[in-house]
Amino acid sequence: MVHIAPAAMARLTELDEREFTRPVLEDRRLGAAIDRVFGRWEALRTVDDSANARALWEESLTQACGLLMQQHSNRKADRAPRACLDPVRDCLLDQMDAPPSLDQLARLVGLSRYQLVRQFSIDHGLPPFAWLQQQRLRQASALIATGTSLAETATACGFADQSHLHRHFTRCYGFTPGLWQRAQLNKPQ
Repeated sequence: MVHIAPAAMARLTELDEREFTRPVLEDRRLGAAIDRVFGRWEALRTVDDSANARALWEESLTQACGLLMQQHSNRKADRAPRACLDPVRDCLLDQMDAPPSLDQLARLVGLSRYQLVRQFSIDHGLPPFAWLQQQRLRQASALIATGTSLAETATACGFADQSHLHRHFTRCYGFTPGLWQRAQLNKPQ
C-alpha cells in the first residue's frame, strides 16, 4: 500500500487542492500506472537500488498520481469556515494509550461525530482513530530503531501487547518490528 498525504500529492502533481468524491474507481490506464509503481518499487527493493531505479520509481509514482488527480478528482468546493481541530489532534497525541471516545472528541470542538470525522479526514487524510494508529506506529518505529524492547515499545505507544504491535506494524510496513530493529541497529552511522 502507498499512502500519499494530500500535501505531498499536491507537490507531486502541482495541482491545486482537490478531493475525491467517488471511493471506487474503474480505470484501466490508472490501474496499469499503479501496477508500474508497485513493479518499480519491488525492483527497487529487491533487485536494483541505484539512483536510476529510484528515479524510475518516482517517475511512475508521479505519473500515477497525476493521472488519478486529473481524471478522478474535483476541485474542492468553497466551504463554510471549519472548526479548528488542533485540540482533537493534541488530545489524541497526549492520550495515545487511552484515547477519549469519538463523542468526547466531538464535544471538545463543538461538532457532531460525523462532522468531526469528515473534517479530520479532510485535514489529516485519515479519520481520527486511523490517524492515531499511524501516529502510534510512527512512534513505535522510532522507539524500536533506538533499541527499545518490543514489549516496552508496545506499552509506550498504546498497543495492548507486543503481538498487537507486531500485527499492526507488519500490516502497515510490510515487515516485522524485529526485522526493522535489526536493520536500524545494523545501519552504518
